[in-house]
Amino acid sequence: MAANAINDKGGIVGNYADSAGVQHGFLLKGGKYTTLTVSGGLGTVATGINNKGTIVAYYFVNSTGTLGSVMTTNNGKTFKKINVPGAGALGSGPLDINNENDVCYEWFDSSGLFHGALFHKGKYYKFDYPKAYESYGGGLNDKSTVAGGYIPTKGAVFQSFNATFK
Repeated sequence: MAANAINDKGGIVGNYADSAGVQHGFLLKGGKYTTLTVSGGLGTVATGINNKGTIVAYYFVNSTGTLGSVMTTNNGKTFKKINVPGAGALGSGPLDINNENDVCYEWFDSSGLFHGALFHKGKYYKFDYPKAYESYGGGLNDKSTVAGGYIPTKGAVFQSFNATFK
C-alpha cells in the first residue's frame, strides 16, 4: 500500500495491490476507505487530491504498461479521461492536482521518452527541463510552482527541479 497525496482536509489517495497482484487506487476520507478502479483498466493508481475532493489517477490500459489518465469528483464512481494531447503509444499519467484544478503530468512521446505537462486554465503546456534527456512534472501547489524531476543525459541519475508558471 502506498499513500501518494493528502489534501488540507485530510483526504488521502494512493494505491494497493490485491491478492491477485492487481493495483487499485484508494481514497481514505473520514476513516473510510473507498476503492478507486477504472473500469476496463488493468490497474489504477490514485496520485493526487485537492481540497475540493477532485482526484487524479492513471490506469494501465494494457499489459505493456500503456497509461490512461482520469479525474473523478465523486469519490470514484465515474471517471473523466484527461490524457495529454499528442502523447505517444505509452500515454500519460497525472501526478498531482491543485485547488485550481491545474494538473501536472508525465507523458510519453513516440520514442517512449517521458516529458512534463501542465494543464492550466483549460490548456495543456508541455515542458522539459532545459537540455534534459527526460523530464516530468511531479508535484503542484497553489502558488504556481511545479516540482519535478529530470534525467540530464541517457543513463544518468534523476535530478530535481522546481519551476513557477503563470
